[in-house]
Amino acid sequence: MFGVNWRKPVLVVSVTAVIVLSGSSAFATDGFGSGHFGGLKARFGVGNAIFIHPDGSALNHWDAARKFWAGPDGSLEWDKLPKMVVYRGHNSDQLTSTSNGGATAHAFGVKVQGPESYGRDRGREILALSGFPGSYMREAAYRGHPIGIVNDGDIAGEPGTGAFLAETGNRGQPEAHSLQLIAGRPGFNGPRTCPGDQTMDGVTFEQSDDNADCDVTDGEPDPQVILGGGERFFLPTDIAQCTTQPTLADPQLDCFVHQGPEDFGRQPTRDDGRNLLQEAAADGYIVIRTRTEFDELFHKIKHARRWGPTRQYWAPKVLGLFAADDMFNDEEEEKLQNLRLPGRQDVPTDVPPNAGLLRNPGDPLPYEVAGLTEAEAERKIGRLVLWGAKYGDPLNPFSFNPPAPDEMMAMALLILERKADQVRKPFALVAEVESTDNMPNQNNGIGSLRALKRADDLIGVARDFQNRRGMFRREGDPRSLILTAADSDGSAMQMMALRGGTIDGPFNPVFCGTPGGGTNNGDTAEDNKSFCEQRDPDMTVTRTSVNPQFSSSEINVNVDGIEGHNTPAFLAEPDALSAARSGGNPAFDNFDETGLGSFGGDTETEAELPFAIAWASVQDTAGAILTRAEGLNAGLLQSPFPIAFGRNEKPFSQRFDNTDVYRMMYLTLFGERLRTGVGKVAEDR
Repeated sequence: MFGVNWRKPVLVVSVTAVIVLSGSSAFATDGFGSGHFGGLKARFGVGNAIFIHPDGSALNHWDAARKFWAGPDGSLEWDKLPKMVVYRGHNSDQLTSTSNGGATAHAFGVKVQGPESYGRDRGREILALSGFPGSYMREAAYRGHPIGIVNDGDIAGEPGTGAFLAETGNRGQPEAHSLQLIAGRPGFNGPRTCPGDQTMDGVTFEQSDDNADCDVTDGEPDPQVILGGGERFFLPTDIAQCTTQPTLADPQLDCFVHQGPEDFGRQPTRDDGRNLLQEAAADGYIVIRTRTEFDELFHKIKHARRWGPTRQYWAPKVLGLFAADDMFNDEEEEKLQNLRLPGRQDVPTDVPPNAGLLRNPGDPLPYEVAGLTEAEAERKIGRLVLWGAKYGDPLNPFSFNPPAPDEMMAMALLILERKADQVRKPFALVAEVESTDNMPNQNNGIGSLRALKRADDLIGVARDFQNRRGMFRREGDPRSLILTAADSDGSAMQMMALRGGTIDGPFNPVFCGTPGGGTNNGDTAEDNKSFCEQRDPDMTVTRTSVNPQFSSSEINVNVDGIEGHNTPAFLAEPDALSAARSGGNPAFDNFDETGLGSFGGDTETEAELPFAIAWASVQDTAGAILTRAEGLNAGLLQSPFPIAFGRNEKPFSQRFDNTDVYRMMYLTLFGERLRTGVGKVAEDR
């Protein structure tokens, strides 16, 4: 099977039609797998399988992101993915998925229990839908395909990437997950290569136990690319912090770079004494941890010349860890504003007080607003430092401005595509943006909107690769499937429009009062109209009512503006009516004779419409999740035909289950149509 040139297009001929099937067709072509649908013989395409998991992002999140970054009538990269279907994501024992249960379903093609399942079914070792003892990523590696993972969270601990390669009894074992990424899974590592017992995650493994191999070079086939956070889970507890800048020439793998900016104390945690960074380097990985190293390596990759008799590009094996834990600071805005260095126990006495994780005037701006002035940036996203350390933080001197998800995605795609060319087999990539879930779970409004922007930029990079645009004009590959899905609705994020000129009480609507009715009200309707038309220049958001409404027990809760509670409202980008609304069009001068307007507030006449964000929970909820796709085999999402036949088979257009992520990836990588995993209990190994 692997000897076939998977890049060569095939002309498919039926008795009724001659069709050249494109990469975005439901029945893209290649030499693997075939089926009969309505009399038409079709062959599915084999190519690269790119799964993008913007965790926690439901339709409500994407709608808010669109309005904020592109305007109500604009389009995100996510909007441009042409094929879509409603995603169903419950676990085998609960209706709202856990991240680890959902990731295991995506990776193995079978439903598992929500609690604790991490590449296993709540501790039980299982077979994947194909019968392979491992995820489709592990199967791909065993079959010679290049694989890689990208995450702006902890690359090993976060299940959206970790559960595709690691298998443990629960998700609270990041040290074990980190070891498995580079050394392989228990039982697949070969014989122990060093004597004595080993302690990891507080558990002692005897010499005869194969659960913790001593030699990473003796494990399973390695991922080609691992990029994300989680440095502390790769290093021993007694290691010192780096005092000089690591470089590619001197990576300084005998010290740690990062500690949590928002939670001082996030330092190395391995209690088995192992330095996995040194072990990974000995196994052929280039290990990078800072923006400087990332930029230097990316420059070398992009500008590497073809080499060898086959004129192939350089495709290094890379391990990048750009934060102690997650690459983002997922705390609520109020906590981030009030963090103070003197409260951190071992801060040097000569370090001045720091009023929280807030950008100082003159500090470099985040890339989302890099083209704005300082004042414009503050009005657009505020001052919170939400990714990496604060500029000039003496406790994190090399942690400022870590690589963004789209940058890591671009590096991973170049490396994997080159490796795929070398081995003549398509690659598999899983990219998760964990911040789109963690920020909502902390009810951090601006963090959520910025995380969604970063997820959208990552999708844009994948689309450029699939469509051979931009930096991928020569090295992109249309024979690729891009598939996106979340597994839950992070905290049920909701937008709330602001109406009226002031926000000095419970809003939505803003109370403007009645003529002569109070201190701030005029004696006449005209006076009141004038008051309601006065805009609070800061548009400070306050509270909204929650159920039960209109009763003595009505509760008001805070809503978020750009820096949290009681801060300026968010401003959407202009919509198609902005010019008419802000240009004095008489259609917007529609106060009634009382001067109040039908909503008790003035008509909004600004180009940029204001809004606040409200939250229903701090937990994941089962919301409206949309799976979107582009490229090879993407049309299957809307096909009226199932990809396999059987009693419980349904077309994806009717039912797209979380286990169907696995089937789409498997079909694209291997050309094999698997029957549905719906209704099946995962089989024991």
